[in-house]
Amino acid sequence: WSGVLQLMLRIRRFRSFLSSSSSSSSFFVLNSLEKGRGALHKAVKGRYGSVVEVLLGSKASPNMEDRKGLTPLDYV
Repeated sequence: WSGVLQLMLRIRRFRSFLSSSSSSSSFFVLNSLEKGRGALHKAVKGRYGSVVEVLLGSKASPNMEDRKGLTPLDYV
C-alpha cells in the first residue's frame, strides 16, 4: 500500500504544480525529453493510467516522438 500512497501523493503534487505554473512552463515540462523520452512516454510505458490521464489533461502531446521516433501511442 505504501507504493500506491506514494504514487497518489506524487500525482497530487504534480497536478498542483501544473495548475500553479504558467502555461508555457508546464508545456515545456510535459513535453521535454529526459533520456530521450517525455513524461507521457514514461507513464504509458510504465502503465500508470492515472498519470497518463493527468498528463493528457494538462496538454502533454501524444504525438511527440522520442529519440527512437516513437510516440507514446506506439508504447500502448
